[in-house]
Amino acid sequence: MELDRGILFLRKAREKENEDKLFRRWISGYQDKVSFDEFKNSVFEEAKKARKSENQSAEDILEKVRKIINKE
Repeated sequence: MELDRGILFLRKAREKENEDKLFRRWISGYQDKVSFDEFKNSVFEEAKKARKSENQSAEDILEKVRKIINKE
């Protein structure tokens, strides 16, 4: 039981630290353009897209690279 509580505590601390970093990033250049919640949601959406691309096969990635190289 103590281990579960410790892990939960560490996860919550990490979430708060990440949100603080995100807030500092927002305050340093985006606060005039979008609200913090909009900024936070857009960052999370970009992260989801990045995770999806990480799940691609090596062949798919190489094919995309070939297409990029051939365009130049």
